[in-house]
Amino acid sequence: MAKNKEDLNILNYLPEISNIKNEEIKEKTIKVWQILWNESKFNSIEDVPVSPDTKFPHILHNRSVIKMAIKVAEVLKQMYKTEIDFDVLISSAALQDVSKLVEMEPDEGGGIRRSKLGKMFQHGFYAAHMALEVGLPSEIAENIVEHTFDNSVYPKTLVSKILFYVDQIDMAGLGLDRWKKVNVVFR
Repeated sequence: MAKNKEDLNILNYLPEISNIKNEEIKEKTIKVWQILWNESKFNSIEDVPVSPDTKFPHILHNRSVIKMAIKVAEVLKQMYKTEIDFDVLISSAALQDVSKLVEMEPDEGGGIRRSKLGKMFQHGFYAAHMALEVGLPSEIAENIVEHTFDNSVYPKTLVSKILFYVDQIDMAGLGLDRWKKVNVVFR
């Protein structure tokens, strides 16, 4: 744990978590944030960047992803009557990047580097592990792992597909996208 670390009330940063109706899922989502914050070497949640290559705060990106995911799900429900479990969606969106708290760390020169854990495991793995550890549904862990380009398979659930795309759209909005066009035809 970092010296002079600020306390974390994640609802101050991600108030959308309060919209989770299932109290157990809500409490466990908050618990994962608290566990990883306690393990983090950062002193302030606002010091955790989206990636080591930028100073843009991760917490703003995370909230943007949550808000976009909710909007996409609402449109799908309105237009096509698509059934989406909003508790699973919000929890998954809130936790999709929480492992960045421990995948990166401050270095001695005032920069940011990947931590040992961040070098060893694919992005999202540790957050998914902690989600299961605290007793969140396996679907939430699956969504966390599948939301990233680092995963070896394309997202399977609708929620993980929503997270995959809105995460990349938000990164593109920051000028940090990894999209490129490749000539591939699927039939």
